[in-house]
Amino acid sequence: DDDSTAEALGNGIIRVPKGTKKVPARSCKHLAQHLPNAPDGDYWIDPNGGVVDDAIKVHCKVRKWQTCIKPKQPIIAQQVWQRSESYPGSHTWLSSVSAAQLDEFTYSIPAAQLGSLKAMSEQGSQRITLTCSGQAVIGRARRSPALVPTGAANFLGDDDTLLTMSHPRRGYSVERDDCQYEKPHSEADSLVRIGGPAARFPIRDVGIVTDGRPGHTAGVRLHEVCFV
Repeated sequence: DDDSTAEALGNGIIRVPKGTKKVPARSCKHLAQHLPNAPDGDYWIDPNGGVVDDAIKVHCKVRKWQTCIKPKQPIIAQQVWQRSESYPGSHTWLSSVSAAQLDEFTYSIPAAQLGSLKAMSEQGSQRITLTCSGQAVIGRARRSPALVPTGAANFLGDDDTLLTMSHPRRGYSVERDDCQYEKPHSEADSLVRIGGPAARFPIRDVGIVTDGRPGHTAGVRLHEVCFV
């Protein structure tokens, strides 16, 4: 049967994927094409084919054909984003903030499987929440002194694409921006959605313009990244 054959020879010979560890699909799209009435949920996939020992568990949005991967560290605590070489008006990248102890955002998928999943996908999307206290991350609700520069956050894609709010093809949309009010000693957040070619995903870093003042902090909540 498919279970024993796939385990021995790999998922290339699977006739009907089940989304199980022994009979995984190549992607959630592959699963949906064979089991269109399956409920949304966690399933096993093996994008790089071959033996199924390296199959991974993902979240499938079956009706949307989306394969979604969770970040390993979804919450990066609020902190002052400051680095010694920063200058007014420049973006400070989270990976350069020593207190963050973070080289890049990581996700629950091995590099080989991610590469294969991206190769068979056309589009990707991801939401990212920027948390804040007294720190604007997208825009400001009122005019601020020249000594307190501001600018919309930038994001870095998996293929090193720089994503900015104003770019017509390499941009993002703002779904909520409560950080614009810069309320001190009060937590708020701003939510953005990034979409585009699958090669750009997942998002690996974020940069904001910050004055580095004590009490002006920002953090990150990473949402799942989805491919279709």
